[in-house]
Amino acid sequence: RALCLGIEMSNSAQAQNAEAEAASTYVEPESLFAQCTAAIGARANVRLLRWDFLDDRARRLALATTDAERAALALPRRQDLERDHPAAFYSLDELQALPRGNKAFAGGPLPLVAVSYCWRSAAHPDPFGQALVRF
Repeated sequence: RALCLGIEMSNSAQAQNAEAEAASTYVEPESLFAQCTAAIGARANVRLLRWDFLDDRARRLALATTDAERAALALPRRQDLERDHPAAFYSLDELQALPRGNKAFAGGPLPLVAVSYCWRSAAHPDPFGQALVRF
């Protein structure tokens, strides 16, 4: 299982364009692989987190007894997570090796989960990890 981290859009026109593009982009696994591939010197549009990383973080958050502990365990920004926890993400080779579903349906869907939720504050989407624990 994986969780998709994508890109935020700054206005509704960009969001509509991105939505239309995403509707066609994420239909086939190969199109997802392309989004997970970065050009030299650039970042990939999409990175997929490992379920076990998220599950471990959520379990530790649930056991935390203070807001300071919870804040320290809340998921950081993608770029910080990439720097500090690179093993939390699937590599392209690992993604391509994931088992696929029925190939007659959308080219063999991958076992992925995407999550979207409202930010809890302007500074951080989930400052104390409450959404991650509920998820």
